[in-house]
Amino acid sequence: MADWISWTSDLTLNVPKIDEQHRELIRQFNDLGEAVWDGKGREAIGDILRFLADYTVKHFRDREPLMDTLSYPNSDAHMKVHAALIEEVSEFIRKVEVGSVESQLVISVVDRLGQWTRQHIRLEDKALGQYVLSKE
Repeated sequence: MADWISWTSDLTLNVPKIDEQHRELIRQFNDLGEAVWDGKGREAIGDILRFLADYTVKHFRDREPLMDTLSYPNSDAHMKVHAALIEEVSEFIRKVEVGSVESQLVISVVDRLGQWTRQHIRLEDKALGQYVLSKE
């Protein structure tokens, strides 16, 4: 099956650590989509969701000190957006853990999170990447 979310050149920030983390996030989204497509059970889907959530938190935590160190002017707003996504993903994981979740719901969440991630990278993260590169 083709990737659910494709890596495209407009997602590249030219900040290697951030780009690699973004690529890993997209790989995980694709693993989740594949698990749903293959009809894997709630446990397998839950495992991928938890990994994706944990990795997202790690990714955000890695970036926040960078924003502080470089005195990134939009860091407060950027971190609020991160916190909102973490809460949304956490809520979805809770739903998966307490009951059966239909594949269509998982697909819609994967699509929503994929759209959010691509949009966030193209706008907020691109601005951050340009700021980082300007400070080097």
